[in-house]
Amino acid sequence: MEIRSSDEFIRLRLRRARADAELTQAEASELAKLSESYLRGIEVGQKRNVPTRTLDRLLRVYGLTFEKFFTGCRLPARAKRKKAPDSPHYRRRKPSARRH
Repeated sequence: MEIRSSDEFIRLRLRRARADAELTQAEASELAKLSESYLRGIEVGQKRNVPTRTLDRLLRVYGLTFEKFFTGCRLPARAKRKKAPDSPHYRRRKPSARRH
């Protein structure tokens, strides 16, 4: 499976880490002092940009460090694209009027 974003990587790794720790969402959320619906939202992708503090709480419950959690994280590099002159979002720079 190709991972397309850091949010997707975190979501999938958290779900796997919880399964490896043999915890239900209810048990993990209780131990991490999070609501079960919030944890579910993270794992299914409804919650994005998980705060570092929340991630730290979950990793402690799962017995992982940040280093171990992010091992093997390879996201595709984003190619920088230039806007084409025929693009509706392309703006030609107007010559600046210089004062003499």
